[in-house]
Amino acid sequence: MYFDRIVQFRDRMKSSLNAAQRLFPEKNFYIGRIVKAYDKAFLWEIKQRNRVHHKGRYEDKYTDQLAMLQLLEIGTPEIKDYLSSSGIHRTAVNIWVKKVRFGADALSNLLEQVSELVLNELPPLPQEPAP
Repeated sequence: MYFDRIVQFRDRMKSSLNAAQRLFPEKNFYIGRIVKAYDKAFLWEIKQRNRVHHKGRYEDKYTDQLAMLQLLEIGTPEIKDYLSSSGIHRTAVNIWVKKVRFGADALSNLLEQVSELVLNELPPLPQEPAP
């Protein structure tokens, strides 16, 4: 699920930065600042993931409307002319596409920044002598 991947990325990023900090204690990887910035950028996704895991249900206005309309369409076919779930479905899909694209772009940018920070802080790898 999308929300799980956001939290999984956070945990792996934090673990990687902690490992780099343990290897090079004299360097500063700004782990706390990076994790706080990540949490702020993905606050909504993290809250939704926690809600699903602790309360058992994801709440979304468009998803709920879509489910209700689909039930009405099944139960009373004549209402289909007045209420159509296809419009709400398209709206919900468009909203999710935008959310996921924004999240992917934000993750990509953050990954680039963290990678650059780590690579700039790490000492160069020793060169092996040529045979």
